[in-house]
Amino acid sequence: MICRLNRYISCVSVILAAIQVMGSEYVEANSPVELMCNATGRPEPPHNVDWYKDGSKVRSDAHGGVIITKKIETRVLVSVLVIKNSQLSDSGTYVCRSSNGETGSIVVHVLSGRLYTGFSV
Repeated sequence: MICRLNRYISCVSVILAAIQVMGSEYVEANSPVELMCNATGRPEPPHNVDWYKDGSKVRSDAHGGVIITKKIETRVLVSVLVIKNSQLSDSGTYVCRSSNGETGSIVVHVLSGRLYTGFSV
C-alpha cells in the first residue's frame, strides 16, 4: 500500500506482479521441450496463466504429447509446458500470460540435426 499526505492522507493498494519464462531454447527434433513460467504477485499471485505459441493459445493434450501443469507456491504461480516429442513445427515464440495481464516470452528453436554442444579432439 502506498500512502500520500497532502491535506488528507490518501492510500492506494498496489499490486506488484512479474513473469519469468525459462526453458529449452534449442532442442533436437523428437526431444522434449520444457518451459517454465513463474508468475509472481503481491499480495497474491495471479489466479491463472495461459500459454500461447505465435499468438495461438496452447491447450493441454496428453494424447498429443502436450502437457501443461500449474501449481501455487509461496506467492508464485508456476506453470510448466512440456511438449514430449517436439517437431520442427513446434519452433516459435511462446508467451506465458497471467490473469492480471503480465506476459513473458521465450523463443524455441527445434533443430532437424544433432545439437552441437562443443568441440571434440
